[in-house]
Amino acid sequence: MAISDLNKEYLKFTKQEATKWHFYLGGDPAVREGTNPDTFDWGTDVNVLYRIRENDVNFVTNRNDWSENIVAIPWNPTATETDKIIYFNRVNNIAYLCVSDNANNRSDSTIRGKNKSKNIPSHKNGLQSYSDGYSWYALFTIDPEQFDLITPNKIPVKSIDDFSTEPTSTSTVQKYSQLCGTGYTAQGTCCLYNKEETKDAIGMTFAKGSLSYVKLPTTCYRCNELAKKLNCEYVFKTGITSSSMYPVCTPCDCSITIDDKITTIGKNIESLNYSSFYRHIYANYEGWEDVSEIISVFINLEGLSDSQLTLGSANPKVTFDTITGSGAEAQLITQEVARNQHKVIGIRLLSRGKNYSI
Repeated sequence: MAISDLNKEYLKFTKQEATKWHFYLGGDPAVREGTNPDTFDWGTDVNVLYRIRENDVNFVTNRNDWSENIVAIPWNPTATETDKIIYFNRVNNIAYLCVSDNANNRSDSTIRGKNKSKNIPSHKNGLQSYSDGYSWYALFTIDPEQFDLITPNKIPVKSIDDFSTEPTSTSTVQKYSQLCGTGYTAQGTCCLYNKEETKDAIGMTFAKGSLSYVKLPTTCYRCNELAKKLNCEYVFKTGITSSSMYPVCTPCDCSITIDDKITTIGKNIESLNYSSFYRHIYANYEGWEDVSEIISVFINLEGLSDSQLTLGSANPKVTFDTITGSGAEAQLITQEVARNQHKVIGIRLLSRGKNYSI
């Protein structure tokens, strides 16, 4: 399992576990007078009790404000100094990932960690290079709904998997009226569909979007809650309370299209706040050819002699082919030192390719 998948599972698990927690206020001295301080009674010692919901759980990362002359470290899969990789622009509320710290993309020890950043990253989306030699990727923006979670040391960050089209600011009755086009307790058939390809206990495979075993008469809100608990997509067939035995699909459709999160965001983009986290992420995806492409290349020329650095042609190109990846191309940056003699001084990425993995 990839690291990103492990992170998603961890975030999901944490949110679910948090729903088992409770927050309470109590311990009024007047009420506690004369009682053993080592005892606790829910009936007398608690004034307010609140159960944590998944929506109450927010994740944060370290906050490192960009300032002139900071020395950032470009991202790489084995980086250990993570606090020097992502910097926060407190003016536009965007967190930036350092992609390169010098114009020639050198990773020599005499260069790495020595170049000071002079230009604050301020572009809104994608990757951009600045005149101080730094290149930054606009990683994510702070959603306006989470401004109150910004602290001097932490900034909130969302997961794309948290995106939902369900109403959040309406009453329960209004919510289910919008979701099902009918009343809160309206009867119908609940059709649950597999979000991912799955296998049952005897090894039968069910495709993504296929109808699951669960197909039952119930109410709209119970169908929604059941889908959440079983991690399924649902379709509620209003007014239809009788159905055929499985594996006959009626009255449900045998399969539905399950959109990934980025597609779902795209379909709802017009309803999102212009400054929202999800709109920013979607803009980044639109400007990116493929999530598996190469975003940066570096070259270490430390310890090489002039003869080893000298080529017969200027700015030759380099291709990167792996078992899965293809299409990426870079170009050595050279400097003419004599006729037909060109000294390598760096490297630049020309095309990012796709299907590369760490």
